[in-house]
Amino acid sequence: MRKALFFLFGAGGTQGGVKKLTHENPIPYNKWFLEESTRALLNPIHHPLVTEYFLRLNQRRLELEMLQEQGQTDALRSLRNKVDGKPFDHVLWNIQYREEIDVAEEISGYLVKLNENVKLRDQILLEKDPVGEDRDLLSMLEEDMESLLNQVRNMDDCVNGVMARRLNLV
Repeated sequence: MRKALFFLFGAGGTQGGVKKLTHENPIPYNKWFLEESTRALLNPIHHPLVTEYFLRLNQRRLELEMLQEQGQTDALRSLRNKVDGKPFDHVLWNIQYREEIDVAEEISGYLVKLNENVKLRDQILLEKDPVGEDRDLLSMLEEDMESLLNQVRNMDDCVNGVMARRLNLV
């Protein structure tokens, strides 16, 4: 049979990493971590679901570290692996996903700062008549945003490597 010819993978609807597939009625998703204008800035660099994955992974890491620091071992023991239902093993998780966690931590810092700058920029642009201070702040924000976008671009190889392993391509 020819069933195996069309495996779909990746969040962006790519087929074999070559052809972009579109869907007439995409599934609505409203719980984005980043603002829409930030996602639009990042779209040429990374698919929005890739950035969302790293942000959510970092958020989960922070939550787990907080539980660990507060000594809430009962809460950690009550967590279950969604794949096989086994108890969550924090040490194994840190070992197995160390590179992913490190990349998520680094890129999340840039993405959160970029999102804050975009929000502030949009707020200033909504004002009818920005004063001189606002125009200066706006130019500083634009420079900072460009710097952060370059930082994200510089992490492209790391992100692509992690995603390739995540999708079992290597």
